[in-house]
Amino acid sequence: MTSRISSPTSRFVCAVLLAVLASGCTGPSKPRKAAGRTSVAGSTLEGFARRSRSTVNKVRKYLAASEAYLGEGSPVSAIRCAHEARRATSSTQLRAQADYLLGKAHLGQLELALARRYLEKSIDGLKAPEQQESLAYLIVCLRMLKKTSEAASMMARLKTPGDPRIQAILNAPRPRMVEKNPPKAPAIAGIGSLPPIPSTTGGRQLPHLQVLPRTGWSAKSTIKSRTTPMSKIFRMTIHHSGEPGGVSATSKWGSGREILRIQRYHQRERAWADIGYHYIVDRAGRVWQGRPVSYQGAHAKGDANRGNIGIVVLGNYSYKKQTLSRKQRDSLKLLVLKLGQYFSIPSARLYTHGEILPGHTTCPGPHLTAYTRALRTELKRHQAAGRRTQELTSATTASKKGK
Repeated sequence: MTSRISSPTSRFVCAVLLAVLASGCTGPSKPRKAAGRTSVAGSTLEGFARRSRSTVNKVRKYLAASEAYLGEGSPVSAIRCAHEARRATSSTQLRAQADYLLGKAHLGQLELALARRYLEKSIDGLKAPEQQESLAYLIVCLRMLKKTSEAASMMARLKTPGDPRIQAILNAPRPRMVEKNPPKAPAIAGIGSLPPIPSTTGGRQLPHLQVLPRTGWSAKSTIKSRTTPMSKIFRMTIHHSGEPGGVSATSKWGSGREILRIQRYHQRERAWADIGYHYIVDRAGRVWQGRPVSYQGAHAKGDANRGNIGIVVLGNYSYKKQTLSRKQRDSLKLLVLKLGQYFSIPSARLYTHGEILPGHTTCPGPHLTAYTRALRTELKRHQAAGRRTQELTSATTASKKGK
């Protein structure tokens, strides 16, 4: 069961973001306000941060970008920039400012548990007035969570409860929370278990491939507000999970824990809707369902995710790390052939991460890259056989009609 929000949601989000604007900047470099908006766009500041060679300047720009995105009503981008700032610094004060921005952004997204977590972490490292504003946001969050005694305790810590900015935060209209079952993602037939299916490109009948469900790794719910519907599928990309020490777990339990760890990182640290990949192949060769295929993935970059099924193989297949097990090779091959067959994906559209984003990454390492080339050849052979079968069938049918 997850909390769904009734109709006042949009008014609440707007009120929270307006309160964010009213509360002033938390970062070291404050963007100037003009007509309720930041004078420098969040995307511009984020670009400055990425290009900055100075760590301190990079952190300051990311914090400024995060606040600018909040002012623009883009909390997901604000979360991304605040996490980048947080990762780049060990300064208690700067990390507290990043936590404060994360708390406000998650509150604007109505992700109350995360909002509470970051706001609580921020308070001790902040100075006035930001500390008081963080307390006010935390009080709002606790009230929405129906933690009335804790909210009252925080109210006692407010030194300036009558301040207009504090009042603007505390008095923002709150939506009525209603418990409902989350709506199911739009279904695409045949995706869950990938049974033996007739090919639209012909070819031999492929055997059944079991795909273990998301419940098997205790997946958290997809954050629907961050999703993009999947467009027509025309390509797929293979990755490795790339842990520095590799992945040694082969049990179902161990593999499930590893997949859940990746999802938590993607949702909490990268502010993504779900785990970035659609399918996961573990060290024992099991295939697991990741992000629903009805939603665009987050495994490549930007437009490279469009119409692209993401497959990750658990492990690190760089030099001297790990090699693919026989079961992994067999399962990955069958998965690629089944997906290529079902969605009519040409062999030339099977990529590695490094191929679809050349120069940006070496993922999935040379071992898995070499095997992907072999899979490309196998997929091409399978599809060519399918075309020959179709041509023969068509010729036979035409001959019978002629008689």
